Amino acid sequence: MDLPGHPAIVRVAARELQPDSDLGERVVTQAVGDLAARDIDQALTAGALTADRLLRIGLIRSAALSLKGETRIVGSSREHAMIATPTAERIPAHV
Repeated sequence: MDLPGHPAIVRVAARELQPDSDLGERVVTQAVGDLAARDIDQALTAGALTADRLLRIGLIRSAALSLKGETRIVGSSREHAMIATPTAERIPAHV
């Protein structure tokens, strides 16, 4: 997911957050401020299109994309069922 140049998204080099990161100078998201509903939809749609491409070429089986309480699932199956959790109880696994 991405919103290139959006003023509410703070990006920094990965090494600034974690000096020994294998991402080095690659820019990563540090913070996300307020986003309009259309911005959230745009980012999730772009992420879902990328996930769908990765699914079609066999690199992933499914993807769960979440941004500001909105979620999109790509390629979900019975084997990879996802249980919805209320927003207040969600804790990110990684950033």
